[in-house]
Amino acid sequence: MPHDESGEEDERGREMGKKRQPGSTLRRADRYASIGFQIALSLVVYIVAGNWLDKRLGTDPWLTLVGALLGFVTMMFLIIRLAKHGDDHGDDHGAKTG
Repeated sequence: MPHDESGEEDERGREMGKKRQPGSTLRRADRYASIGFQIALSLVVYIVAGNWLDKRLGTDPWLTLVGALLGFVTMMFLIIRLAKHGDDHGDDHGAKTG
């Protein structure tokens, strides 16, 4: 296996020695697809709800704009949560052992 100056295996050598678990790629793709769906749905639901309320209450376009703002805030919350937690959702693929 390739070693760096300190005598430890480099990252590429460790990656080459790893075996992929069956279905891990599909599981990861499913997870990211669901995150994309959550982000898009959060924006769409708030806009549609605001538009519906605008039509019922005659406040066009104010509640649609409030809905869009709430959807955007929710979308940003989901993105920030994903950035903070990364891939830490129950799988050990990124865990380091000491």
